[in-house]
Amino acid sequence: MPALTGKTYNPRLKSFADRPSAKGKPFKVVMCAVMRKLIHLVWGVLRSGRPFEPDAALA
Repeated sequence: MPALTGKTYNPRLKSFADRPSAKGKPFKVVMCAVMRKLIHLVWGVLRSGRPFEPDAALA
C-alpha cells in the first residue's frame, strides 16, 4: 500500500516507477521496485540518523 500511495502522490517516485512501466514491465514488478526504493530510503534515514531530505533522496 505505501508503494502504491507513493507512486500516486509523490512525483519523484512516480517518475521512478514510470521508467520500468515504459519498458513494458508488469505492474507487480514495478510495485516491487518502488517498495525496494522506499525500503532503501527508510534504511538510509535510520542508519544515518539524519532527517529525510527529499532533494537528495532519489539522486
